[in-house]
Amino acid sequence: MRLYFNLIIIIPTLLSFGSCQKDTSVPGEDIIKVALVNEEEDDTLRLNLNQEAELLITLENSFPTARIDLTVEGGTIDGKTSLTNLTPQGVQLLKTFVPDNQVGKAFITASITNSNYSNTLEIVILNEVPEKIFTSDFPGSTLSINISEEMNFSVLLNPEFTERTVKFTFGGGIIKGNNGPITSEFEVNDIDGIWYGTIVADSSLNEGNYPIVFTIGEDLYTHQTNFWLYKEDVSNVLTLSVTTVGPVLADELSTFNVEATINNHNAQEITFNSSSGKFSNGTSSITLPISGGTVNTNITTTQSVSTHNITAELVNPGYSESVTFTTSASLPETLELVPSAWNIDSNAVNSSSAISFTAYLNRINGKVSTDLNVSAEAFQLLNGTKTNFGTFVSIPITSTISETATSDFYGSTGMYPDSTLFVVFTTQGVSGVLSDTVSLNVYAP
Repeated sequence: MRLYFNLIIIIPTLLSFGSCQKDTSVPGEDIIKVALVNEEEDDTLRLNLNQEAELLITLENSFPTARIDLTVEGGTIDGKTSLTNLTPQGVQLLKTFVPDNQVGKAFITASITNSNYSNTLEIVILNEVPEKIFTSDFPGSTLSINISEEMNFSVLLNPEFTERTVKFTFGGGIIKGNNGPITSEFEVNDIDGIWYGTIVADSSLNEGNYPIVFTIGEDLYTHQTNFWLYKEDVSNVLTLSVTTVGPVLADELSTFNVEATINNHNAQEITFNSSSGKFSNGTSSITLPISGGTVNTNITTTQSVSTHNITAELVNPGYSESVTFTTSASLPETLELVPSAWNIDSNAVNSSSAISFTAYLNRINGKVSTDLNVSAEAFQLLNGTKTNFGTFVSIPITSTISETATSDFYGSTGMYPDSTLFVVFTTQGVSGVLSDTVSLNVYAP
């Protein structure tokens, strides 16, 4: 059997850390990281006497030309206890470690040649326990993270074996005995030698391989069983849909329904977030209890025509699903145009003499959407011919949250005194085009 470890050496630009053999102090993970490949990290790495381990030594790629020295206590690498001046290929080295034929500890130190940068990996060498001493009986080797799956199991420790304490490590969840969770060890009776327990998957973990390692006796006998913790695909856990009745307008009154369906998950609540609109609590986020596998909630629209990005989230384990919905414009039913003055000087041809025009956009139910386009023009009828004059400020003219559209206006050279100046505002309404016209008296100063 082979185990795989990562021994990663990261070289900082300003800081340096050195470690010696048998120095169990752990430098910052941003400097040096030691990890089991496809295994949950553990402070203590264990290896049976009949196993060998593939070691991956990785040099931070800012120093691709550096060399690495390897020294070993308690075993050999490539048949030697010391290898020097190894130049990494692609800043990585793959080496095979073989333990000595005795229990205890092995130390593998990798260092940068002629530098203080080093890292030491400590491995505990164990005897694999003979079946006549210890066995375990698990009905399966997989557990679902989604539902914190539990599995009953038993172990058999030979009643004639002197040591009755079994120590264990498990990074994939908890182990329970008759009286609830236990942390690191349990006692096995010497009558029939059987102990019953329950393994429970931790729903907050990522999918992966999580071994249970049992350690028996002062001679460091060990027994390992691997468990694969798996996570369901999101399509089997969480779906999200939008339901509407009639048009959903951007009017601060219309609502639409979002429904989440939850399967294969133990979550008691679900959180919804929306990029626009408000839930029943008046905010863009709400957490609701799950009952019967479905949760419904309404979103009230804003005045802005927008695409709502709605997300539903579950935790432990984490799942997220999204859906989008775009509202329609809430158009006015009436338009009323009101000027700030009813007379205009024929020589008022600059912004300092501007008159303000406000179009009031109204509807009976709900509010008129923002950013609706409103067009405007000003003209005189001269000898029966329509002639445009003046300038409208703040073009394009659009509706605001106050359900108005406002623009200042000033005239231009050529306006005839004693001739009416017509100002017209026009927009799209519920039943078609809406417009209103006001007449200004043009006078000579």
